[in-house]
Amino acid sequence: MESHRRLIPFLSLGNHLWILLIISCLFVNHCSGSSINGGGSEKEKVTLELYYESLCPYCSNLIVNYLYKLFDSGVIAITQLKLVPYGNAKIRANGTITCQDYRNFISYICKAYNGTSVPSVCSESSVGVILASLPYRTNN
Repeated sequence: MESHRRLIPFLSLGNHLWILLIISCLFVNHCSGSSINGGGSEKEKVTLELYYESLCPYCSNLIVNYLYKLFDSGVIAITQLKLVPYGNAKIRANGTITCQDYRNFISYICKAYNGTSVPSVCSESSVGVILASLPYRTNN
């Protein structure tokens, strides 16, 4: 919940954020000596990676109501956009990844499985036993 509180002021920046992004792109573009109308090669583009939580209403709001402006304004011509559906995940010091919805992970995998034979772990009884054995934890 704390991460969403930190995200809300970021999202409320609205137009100020986009103005800053455009100015940054123009500055980088000017310093590299290329023209903004030239389209630029991949090497000249500013990389913008957006890590977002797929079902988060705040992330959806950002993408639907603000990200499209990259395309409408033409800034996308100098931007290498990479969208990463990251979820509410954390990479711990030991390299393991924990996510907010880890209890649903097995269900997600089973629903997405496209093999010829469904793994035995995907049977309803197996999923129920595995989920029941998982401790409930918060993302700390």
